[in-house]
Parts: sequence; structure tokens; C-alpha cells
Amino acid sequence: MQYIDCVVIGKNCASALEQTFASIKSASYGRGEIKLTYVDRGSTDGSEEIARQAGVSVIPLKSTSSLFEARQAGFAAGTSPLVQFIDGGSVIAPDWFAIATKRLHSDTAVCFGKRKEREESIWARIVEIDQNSPPGDQTQFGLEALLRRDAFERCDTYTQVLSQQVQAQGKRIVALDVPMLTCDSQMRGWEDWWLYCFEQGEGLAAAEGSFANLMRQECFQRGGGALVLALLGILFSIGSLWWLLLVMAAVYMLIHPRALKVEVFKRDRQLSLHQAALYAWHRSFAVVPEFFGSLRFLLT
Repeated sequence: MQYIDCVVIGKNCASALEQTFASIKSASYGRGEIKLTYVDRGSTDGSEEIARQAGVSVIPLKSTSSLFEARQAGFAAGTSPLVQFIDGGSVIAPDWFAIATKRLHSDTAVCFGKRKEREESIWARIVEIDQNSPPGDQTQFGLEALLRRDAFERCDTYTQVLSQQVQAQGKRIVALDVPMLTCDSQMRGWEDWWLYCFEQGEGLAAAEGSFANLMRQECFQRGGGALVLALLGILFSIGSLWWLLLVMAAVYMLIHPRALKVEVFKRDRQLSLHQAALYAWHRSFAVVPEFFGSLRFLLT
């Protein structure tokens, strides 16, 4: 029997929390029991009470607690050999547990599947593309995944560097080409997009490994460099030809080379041409909020 500790992390998600619990309880899994735990990050909308009424064990945290602290608390509260993390408001796919547990072999520490956004907006598509990986071995994983407990008990804590700690044990991180959950990232416009990229930058600053180093380098060179050029143009040359040249140089630094990699994104991420073009433009300008997010993490 392979029991699963299913840890739901939430903050002010009362409107969708019952749907999350119902999807987990009704999921098909014949290899053991699914034990539900809800970690609340200081909700003020009655999320804790909804969880208790649903018969779910609740771990209350302060409103200032991070997502990583919440996952550490949920992980420490259980004893099952497998642990599934899911955000409050997400709906687990009916067959996810049955499929994923069969793929989580002894040499694999983590597996995750496809995320589907409820919204059909351009903003939702950006998040969906960004958070879904091509099937196969990966170098990192996100905050919603199925984990093997014994691999993570040897790690320091549930932080951004977990991927590297797991791989140092010789364990695999695998993306599966099957639905894992439906979610709502609540990205509705530019402000939400900026916050999403800003938080990505914070995580990037804390991460380790060659890929993270490469992404940080790009973030500071392109994002920071473009901002410096634009600032110089505004401060010293506005209204002149130099102002125009500096602004054009800043824009070029942002869009090159990401906007030219549409075919690369299409091939590597298995996207349509339209999706690849959308993601290329997202990656072109995302380095600016990522730069500010990384800078905030490093300074604080």
C-alpha cells in the first residue's frame, strides 16, 4: 500500500477550497489512502473553518509565512511515503494519483504533470506555457508535484534549492505528459503579470545550479542593462537624437535574442507557432520585473 499525504496550501481561497477538497476525495486511487492536510497562510475569509467543516486537518500559519515555509510545515506533519502538494483552488485530475504513483519509481524523487488554466485569456496562456514542461527528465520542479518522502527527508528544508539537493542524491525529476490539475493563477492583466514575473525573479535569485546562474545572468544583463540605457536616455538626452538612440538600444536589448527564438520555443516546448510567439514576447520583457524581484531578494 502506498499512502499519500495530500497537502493543500492556501490563503484566502475560501470560494474554491471546497472544490479542491472534493476533487482530491473523489480522485481514483486504489493503492492506498489519501490523507488530506490544509496549511493556511493567515487567511481572513474563513478558509480555515471551511477546511475543518470538510473534516480536513488544519495547520494555521502567520500571514507573513512564505509558500516554502507552508510546504515545509505540511511535509513535516505527515508520515506517508508519498506527498502531493497542491495549491488551494486547484482541482486535481481524476486519474492523476493512479497514473503518477505507477511512474514514481525508486530512482525518481518527484513527478508532475500538466497544469491547465481555467481562464482562456492571453495572460492565462502565458502562465500555462511557462509552468508546463515537455515530458521527460527535468532539472527543477514547481510548487505542485508528487514527491517521494524518503528522498526529501535527507534535504535541509523545502526551499528553492531542493531540486539540486534531490539530484545530488542521484534521484530523477520527471515531467509526465498527463493532466495533473486545473488551476486559476488569477493573472488578469499587466499588474498581475508584473507580480508573477517579480516573484519568479525572487525565486531565481535564491536558486542554485547552472541553469539558475544562466537565467540570473540574463536577467541582470538584459533587464538591468535595458533599464540603465532607458534611464540614461530619460535623464540626459530627452528630446534629442541620443534619447531616441538610447531608448531604441534598450528595447533591442530586451527583445534580442528571445523574440528571435520562436522556432526554438516551438520545438523545445512542443508549442504551436502562435503559442511560441506569445511565449517569446513574454520572455523578452519578463526580465525587467524579474530583475527587480532578484534585486529585492538580494538586498533583503
